[in-house]
Amino acid sequence: MKADPATSDPELDRDLRALFAGVAQPVAPAALSTTVEELPERGRAGLGGALRRRAEELFGRPVRVAVGAGAIVLAIAVAALVLNLRGGEPATSGPGPTSASTTAPAATPSPVVASPSPSALTLSKEEAVAAAEKFIGRPLGTVDVSDPTAWPAGQYIEIMEQGGGADVWVDVATGKVVFMMLSAPVTTAVNLTPEQAQSAAAAFLTAHDVPFDGLTATVALLDHHSGKEYTVTWQRYANSASVPDMREVSVDPATGQVFSFLDRRVAYAPVPSPALSRDQAITKAIAASGLTSPTIGDVQLLVDSSPIWPGRLVWSVQLSQQVPEPGSSVTYVSAYWVYVDAVTGETKIAGQG
Repeated sequence: MKADPATSDPELDRDLRALFAGVAQPVAPAALSTTVEELPERGRAGLGGALRRRAEELFGRPVRVAVGAGAIVLAIAVAALVLNLRGGEPATSGPGPTSASTTAPAATPSPVVASPSPSALTLSKEEAVAAAEKFIGRPLGTVDVSDPTAWPAGQYIEIMEQGGGADVWVDVATGKVVFMMLSAPVTTAVNLTPEQAQSAAAAFLTAHDVPFDGLTATVALLDHHSGKEYTVTWQRYANSASVPDMREVSVDPATGQVFSFLDRRVAYAPVPSPALSRDQAITKAIAASGLTSPTIGDVQLLVDSSPIWPGRLVWSVQLSQQVPEPGSSVTYVSAYWVYVDAVTGETKIAGQG
């Protein structure tokens, strides 16, 4: 009943990071989707298993997979800037400076919260399966059940229904479901208004005793080409910064059915006031990227909960610029995601492509 663990493959890791390196435009805070036309064959063969698991290890978030219109779509169910989706070491491929960070001298780093302690194992695999079935409201078919697995919010047991059915994560300390993914609808019909989608999502959270008081809701209609979905995100803010406390629900825009859910809560320290303004952060980000006249994309103030700078208050800045291919008149988009410590001014290239 145990699922096979993912194996580390440097080339596969590179390919996975590349999936998210070419999106330079601002990304809706509800979710990121990217369509991949040329994923390597080994990736296509492993989408349901090792590839998806390795992607989750790298990005520190649940990853859902859908195939449609001759392309593969990986959608990471999160409520954060695209930069906060990335995990592992900063990407180093592509043009730009070879150094990934510059340090502001004689500065005190912003408070770094320790990673949450691993959840105490209080849940058996059988109990996890029972919790998953109760949450989705039906018996599961044949399932693969993982050992307890760490993520920034603690530890979970994953229950994957064979044949592309339900995928559920159960927190081992609380016995509560923290992630659910059912078969995604393949529909382009939009019969619900954003307000109706939010009501459906709120009713789902209330029915499953998931609190969202004090969080700010946003609604986004996402188009995956093969289908559309409403993503409703409740995000907590502290001192004007987004913190790692969010709920996200995906709703079928044709029927109002909920098919995806994420409850992500990571411990964080009291949030300081930023010493750098938004404009100052952008200036430092441009200097760190080496781009000469970039387009400014999404800029957010957030408490990082990825492996990049966990616990730090950062300005997350997206930059892009059309640059010429060496020896050719063809141009391509050079994209950078830069973290700027909002207290010290230290910078780090967290992603580029």
